[in-house]
Amino acid sequence: MEGVIDRIEGDKAVILVKGGGEMYLPVGSLPAGVREGSVLRFDIKVDRKTEEERRKKVQDLQKRLRGKC
Repeated sequence: MEGVIDRIEGDKAVILVKGGGEMYLPVGSLPAGVREGSVLRFDIKVDRKTEEERRKKVQDLQKRLRGKC
């Protein structure tokens, strides 16, 4: 995925995403030296391990709330 920094509003960068849409990200989470016009590439991955850990935490909480612990 690719995007370009359209503008910086305070501590947020407005990124126009190639193909349509926009994202707002904290400037501090972007690489040093980015500015309006900088082109960014994003690599999006599914984190199955973290997803499963969160699912288990929710299930455990539900069990406790139902008194089945």
